[in-house]
Amino acid sequence: MEDLRILVATNIVQQGALTASLNDAAWSEVEAVLGGDAAIERLGSSEYDLVIAQWRMQEGDGEKLVRWIRASEKISELPFIALVYAKKGRAART
Repeated sequence: MEDLRILVATNIVQQGALTASLNDAAWSEVEAVLGGDAAIERLGSSEYDLVIAQWRMQEGDGEKLVRWIRASEKISELPFIALVYAKKGRAART
């Protein structure tokens, strides 16, 4: 199986564990960036098979990122997984 190129955009707190888990998978090549704005910059210069992004980020949120991807002629069909975290006792908001 060919390696999947995955772009991960999160806040720094969650980035390490997620990136390490994905890098351990034999079928993926993972690049991590901090925030949606950095992800938009990388998507403009590199090709990826999947984007995984935290929905709420300080530097350009997941909603902005997915809207940018869907509006792009070149990568509008790129698969996107949104990560939503809820603190214990609180429901996740989207």
